[in-house]
Amino acid sequence: MANFFVFFGVYGTAIVFNQTIETVVPHAYATKKIEMTGHLLNRALFFWMILFGCIAGGITQIDLFVVNVLDWDEDDAWACKEYMVFLLPSLFFWGVSDIHRRFMNSYECFWTPAIAYSLTTICHPILAKYLLVNEKMGMRGLAMA
Repeated sequence: MANFFVFFGVYGTAIVFNQTIETVVPHAYATKKIEMTGHLLNRALFFWMILFGCIAGGITQIDLFVVNVLDWDEDDAWACKEYMVFLLPSLFFWGVSDIHRRFMNSYECFWTPAIAYSLTTICHPILAKYLLVNEKMGMRGLAMA
């Protein structure tokens, strides 16, 4: 259930708003307003911080929602909240990297984000195995990986 909240609450919201940068940045770039593209990137990052602050506030109260509205067991609700709280830093940096990826794609610079995402994809299973097996962190380790 935590992944459901993450995919619809964070990824669904962020993807919709991050796609606007793919529309406005190429327009500013095509009209030779290079400085404006930087302003648009900064505005997108500022908006992501505000949006993420609202999402993080909601995640810290998610256990009350699922217990009272969805009639969940309190231990399951707490485990869902704990997983989502430990997932917050990676969600924040995913949003920032997604904005930068879309910005760089607007400049037709494909390889830098592709290499960065490839390296993180290669490192993820190694880090997940280390945190789950060696450190025995359980769901916390999985969320932090």
